[in-house]
Amino acid sequence: MPTISDVKWNHAAASAASAALRRAAAVLRQAASERSSAARQATAEWRGGERDAFDLRLRQLLDAAEQLAAKYTRAAVLIDRASARAREEQKRQEREREREELQRRGQGRAI
Repeated sequence: MPTISDVKWNHAAASAASAALRRAAAVLRQAASERSSAARQATAEWRGGERDAFDLRLRQLLDAAEQLAAKYTRAAVLIDRASARAREEQKRQEREREREELQRRGQGRAI
């Protein structure tokens, strides 16, 4: 009876989550780019204090979108790394089980 169990990790769910985070980051970046272009066109002739306030708020929103997209991307990378570690650990455990099995077989013959 092996004493080492399999790694409990849902690779499919992790892959889906990582892909969803990357898609969300791309959508955020695309939307921010589109909003920025639309704002440039809409404000080409706008002057004054209200324009300055608009520009400041737009910059804050675009920065927030980029920060969120970057967090999504970092989270996707962390999930990918965790999946890689789970695969590596599973392989290690399989090698350890094989080693235990070989030892068990060897001890059984010696008796």
